[in-house]
Amino acid sequence: MLRAGKWTVTKKAIIELYEEEINALYEKVEGSTRAGIGVPLPMDWIVEEAESWLMIHAVAVNAGKAVHPDIDLFAQGFDSLSATFLKNRIIGSLLSSSDCQ
Repeated sequence: MLRAGKWTVTKKAIIELYEEEINALYEKVEGSTRAGIGVPLPMDWIVEEAESWLMIHAVAVNAGKAVHPDIDLFAQGFDSLSATFLKNRIIGSLLSSSDCQ
């Protein structure tokens, strides 16, 4: 890591060094809003159908691993980034619907 004379991190140099990786991560997060548009919305917004629809998104974000709806997502391997991906998939799916108002 690049350090200044007092061994502090030089922010500008670090940002320049990791700029490509930082930008790629931002693009990946932004792209996650389009990831869920192929998942049709529930026909009826009853608990069972809504939960099933949400689980499709959660499993996709969780690398295909099953997700239990009654257990905390973070206890099942989610972190803040995967939670953001899940939120973005849900929003993207809702906004892509012809029923979006």
